[in-house]
Amino acid sequence: MLLPIVTEEVGLALQRELLGEEFNLVAVLQEIQEENPCIVNFISNFAVQTGSPEEVVWCGMAVYLLLKKQSEAERNGFQSFLLPSGASA
Repeated sequence: MLLPIVTEEVGLALQRELLGEEFNLVAVLQEIQEENPCIVNFISNFAVQTGSPEEVVWCGMAVYLLLKKQSEAERNGFQSFLLPSGASA
């Protein structure tokens, strides 16, 4: 399988990030649009077709970020990803 298995640690770290005051949904969606426009197009089109577009956007973005952050954590040996914001190894 090409997709990483998301660990609890990565999930909790992303949850903290999403709930943080500095999180900017629009900026994240713009970043995803640059990296993989098909993902944003799918999320946008699907959101329009549902009765809960905001929830669809958040869920789609969260799943994408979970997979991306897990991949980054594995590539970096987990050290830098799991540190609190602003900390360095």
